[in-house]
Formats: sequence, structure tokens, C-alpha cells
Amino acid sequence: MAKRAVLWIVVYSVFVVLFNACFFLIGGAQHPVSVWLSYAFVHLSYALAVASPSLAKGDAEQRRVIGLPVSVGATVYFFAEFVVGVICILLRAEDWTATFLIQLVLLGLFVLFAAVNLLANSKTDETVRQHRAQVDFLQGNAVVLQSLLSRLQDQVLRKQMEAAYDDLRTSPARSSDAVYEIEKNIQLSIQWLRDNATTQPSETVAERIGELRTLIGNRNRSLMLSNK
Repeated sequence: MAKRAVLWIVVYSVFVVLFNACFFLIGGAQHPVSVWLSYAFVHLSYALAVASPSLAKGDAEQRRVIGLPVSVGATVYFFAEFVVGVICILLRAEDWTATFLIQLVLLGLFVLFAAVNLLANSKTDETVRQHRAQVDFLQGNAVVLQSLLSRLQDQVLRKQMEAAYDDLRTSPARSSDAVYEIEKNIQLSIQWLRDNATTQPSETVAERIGELRTLIGNRNRSLMLSNK
């Protein structure tokens, strides 16, 4: 791991070394303000291009705005700034205002792009977390009901439990605030069955399974209505 990090540092340092070698060996150290501004902006753009992948860790498909990941936007900014910066260095303008404003606009465009990207990613991450929680709710509870099927000896209860398992397994994976309380009651009902299905009287267990199926049906209907 340490060797790999060292290799990446060496790779990323190549541009900095070559650029500075050309800058100082060819042009010397005496330059107007416009040249030093361009020198600084070029280095800043390169640093942002190198650091940009860490700003958007995770699934690459979730890290896109207008079809581009932030790392590509940073790379485009670097090349644009490098071209503009080199031109400004060669021009060696005594008035640094125009040089500064042009490169500030380029930087501002990239910052705007990155900000929109990160905000969109934050919203996407929240949606993904919610979806995974919804899927886990169904899968986790379905596994509990499935395990109960192998523990129940009463054939009538087994059929009722199997029907409840099918109801839950075929339920919509999505969720909404409208079914929060219903899902909470489903969770409690399944927990009761897990702890008591093999020890309580059959009539009591059958009643609880019926209540569970009613809750699952209410959840499904509520989700169908909220989707209209």
C-alpha cells in the first residue's frame, strides 16, 4: 500500500517538476504579476484535478451531473486553465487585471460544477440509503417468516404462515411516510411470531398471523393509493 502511494506521488509530481523546470529555466525568476498569477492558477487547477476523485468516492454512476463525473470536470478545467495560463505567461502582460479575471472565471465555473455535483450526489446517496433500508425491511422480515415455516408443526398454521410470507415477499420494495406506522406494526407482529409462534396456543398464533396479513395488505393498498 505504501509503495503504491509513493508511485502515485511520483506520477503526480512529474507534471509539477516539468512545468516548473520549463518555467524557471526558460523564463527565469523575474516576471510581472500576470505571469505569477497564471503560474499559481495552473498549479491550483492541477491540484484540483488530482484531488477531485476523493471528492466523489463511491459508485461512479451516482457521481454524475449532466453526464460527467466531477473528476472529468476537474480534468477539463485543468486543461483549459493550462492552455489559458500558458498563453498568459507567454504574453507577459503588464496589466494583470484581465489575466486574473479570465482565470477566475474558469475557476468559478469549475467550483459551480463541483458544487452542483456534490449536492446532487448527496441527494442520490439519501435516496439509495432509503431504498436499501426498504429492501432490507422486506428481505429481513421475509427471512424470519421463512424460518418459522420450518419450525411450525401445525399444518394449518404452516399454510397461514406461508400465505403471510408470500404476501410480504411480493410487497412493493418502495416505502413512504404514509406507511411508517404500518411497517412498524408489521415489524412488531413478526417479532412476536418469531418469539412465540411455537409456544403459544394455535388459536392465538393464527389470530396473530391474520393480523399480520391484514397489516401487509393495508401497507400494499396505502402504497398503491399514494402512487396514483
